[in-house]
Amino acid sequence: METGDNVIPDEFNQLKNLWQVSFGDDAQFVDLYFERVYRFENTVTRTVDNKIASAAQFLYFDITYAGNVFKGVYLLGICTHPEYRRRGLSSDIIRQILIEQSAFGVDIAFLIPQEEHLFRFYKNLGFTGAFTVYEEYVSPPDINAGRDRFYEVMTASMDNIYEFYNNFYRSLNSAIIKDRKYFLFTMDYIKADGRIDICGVNGEIRGFAATEGNVVKELLCIDKMARDTLLSKLFAEDNTLNNLKVITPVSDSPLPGAVKKTMGMMHVLNPELGKLITVYLQESYVNLLLN
Repeated sequence: METGDNVIPDEFNQLKNLWQVSFGDDAQFVDLYFERVYRFENTVTRTVDNKIASAAQFLYFDITYAGNVFKGVYLLGICTHPEYRRRGLSSDIIRQILIEQSAFGVDIAFLIPQEEHLFRFYKNLGFTGAFTVYEEYVSPPDINAGRDRFYEVMTASMDNIYEFYNNFYRSLNSAIIKDRKYFLFTMDYIKADGRIDICGVNGEIRGFAATEGNVVKELLCIDKMARDTLLSKLFAEDNTLNNLKVITPVSDSPLPGAVKKTMGMMHVLNPELGKLITVYLQESYVNLLLN
């Protein structure tokens, strides 16, 4: 018998195990996520033989466009145990969430597929590709050529870093706005295996980089000097690096070879928004560390 209910607290360990089996995330990440982000009232499941076979979770984020603020719901942790796949369990959960969130007045549902084939899966459920990012590879000559000065490397409280992060995205024409709680969760996880760097002048933050290994997972810079400062610092502190993969939400003048990619998908739930808002939001920017 397959059922769908809001999960109750005593199913906590089942959900953690299902997440780990489905996504292969390390235990540190899973523990941190379920400690800091997970809420049972924001989780929908399907059970088979009295076991959780499929689950999905959702969080609320504001989405801005041209000075307007829309209510968005972010679907994440969508998974089905390998033994129970191809039964339509995940599809059923997603349809339930879309119907319920539409009834609650949510304007837009969105998600970030982790694998290419999932774009086709979600397209069949009414989602449209959205949220563009730039990916490029840089080397030390790309950063240092023609530069004779940099900003100072800074330290700052997480509150100040979040203020910069939040203001950066709000300054864009359209973006998903991450709340402070989820921002701090992602920062703590990045710092466990990677690093957070900021730079600026006179105490004002001008650039932010979140890095794991040789991938700058999110680079937010007010100007080119901030970009050069942060990337040069990464190369200087690890002389084994020949190049860095750099992901940015927006680039006025991307380096040769930069690739513009569609990162996520969305489903407009509010019919009053119409097709026009769908077209505009397809080019919106997403906080890259959502995923």
